[in-house]
Amino acid sequence: MPSVSAIGLTNASSSNDMTMTRRSLNSLFSLAAGAPVALPSFFRDLSLATARRNLNSQAYPFETLGVHENGPFRSRAILTGETHGGFALDLHESELPAGKMPHPPHQHPHEELLLIREGQIDITISGKTTRLSSGSAAYIAPNEFHGWKNTGARTASYFVIALGKDK
Repeated sequence: MPSVSAIGLTNASSSNDMTMTRRSLNSLFSLAAGAPVALPSFFRDLSLATARRNLNSQAYPFETLGVHENGPFRSRAILTGETHGGFALDLHESELPAGKMPHPPHQHPHEELLLIREGQIDITISGKTTRLSSGSAAYIAPNEFHGWKNTGARTASYFVIALGKDK
């Protein structure tokens, strides 16, 4: 298994000042527009991060989901809103080409679940790297420094479920 530094998932700073919200990620990616960082467009759409709506019972057929492309990176925003109990929920599906990262390692106040549908992902959470393959999952607690990279030979597809608010 590659080391944490070999796949670019280290926190070079010795301080814990790496807290990122979706809003601050938007600013970071705007500055890095020319950098080779591929992000789904919905990360740049603040309306999805700030405007919440109550979710209704509904099915989301894969073929009806809009595709967001940024270079070879493809994603589909599935749902964003609040449950009827007021809990913020965001779900998207992504396709990540071999050898790529979706974005730089970061941390944020909300929790995340990463569910691997196909392929191989190396995920680093607070300095510990684990290889995940089809059917695997990872849970990221609030404010844990994390990131992942497709270390397989083919495109990986996975779901990210963001739980909770960034405030």
